[in-house]
Amino acid sequence: NGMYRDYLGAYQDIMDSNPETNRWHNLLPYGRDPETIDQAWFTDVLQKRKDYYRYYRDLSIIGSVALYMLAMVDAYVDAQLFDFDMSTDLSLRVAPALLREQQAGMLAASSYGLQFSFNF
Repeated sequence: NGMYRDYLGAYQDIMDSNPETNRWHNLLPYGRDPETIDQAWFTDVLQKRKDYYRYYRDLSIIGSVALYMLAMVDAYVDAQLFDFDMSTDLSLRVAPALLREQQAGMLAASSYGLQFSFNF
């Protein structure tokens, strides 16, 4: 937010016609003189950087609000499921299985696999 405010103030200062507002001098590249710099180019640079920092500031605010709301939903669900009775026999049983197919009374093919059993 600080960088956005710096570039916003510099952009506002360079766009107004008041020669006493010169916050944009602080953002000049090192060793550059305000008298020799191309103001149209530097105005464009200030505007792009202002927009860049505003975009990521807004994105971080939206992300923070979304994360906070996700935490609120998680807390609400946890509170609703506080008294949920879970069985003591929550288990998964995995065993090998042999599947046989019969065609016209004869053993045709065998298939191997896994058999899953859930208890809840």
